Amino acid sequence: MELNDIQKQWAEMNERINKIDEKLSRQSIEKNSTALDWLANKYKWMAIFVAPIGIMTMIVGRELFGTWICVSYCLYFLLADLMDIYLYRQIKKIDPATMSVSQVSHMARLCRRRHHQFQLILIPLAIALVSALVYYNLNDANIVVSMAIGGAFGLILGTILYLRMMKRYRTLINQDTD
Repeated sequence: MELNDIQKQWAEMNERINKIDEKLSRQSIEKNSTALDWLANKYKWMAIFVAPIGIMTMIVGRELFGTWICVSYCLYFLLADLMDIYLYRQIKKIDPATMSVSQVSHMARLCRRRHHQFQLILIPLAIALVSALVYYNLNDANIVVSMAIGGAFGLILGTILYLRMMKRYRTLINQDTD
């Protein structure tokens, strides 16, 4: 083989490697963007969905459950809404096109940690509020059974959504170890 042939083959191999590297880089950015978009969309929709529930609780539930329970629920939903808005804004700050992989991973870890911290606040409050509602309605078995069914349904849906969100967070965080 001549030196020119070797240089030509070297240039061809280098070109192939660069194309593969660019393709993998684009795929990584698209994968991160997809996970980020999904998380941001979920937080946005939760924030939009939670606020009206708090308002409806105040309007409809005051006659059924008493003022203090309705005010407590409204404050709970307001707190959950603020937490969702915070997480939405933090997720939207992550930009895989301009940030390094380790920065994206670090920001995703922080958002996941905040998500878990917010759950540690909201879950005990929800248990206390539902317990107060059950106690308030102990005399009406239909309402207690309906709340148990609704609670089971909410627990199942909440767990499914939580697992999906954690899968998206893992996608973002594991990019740092690839």
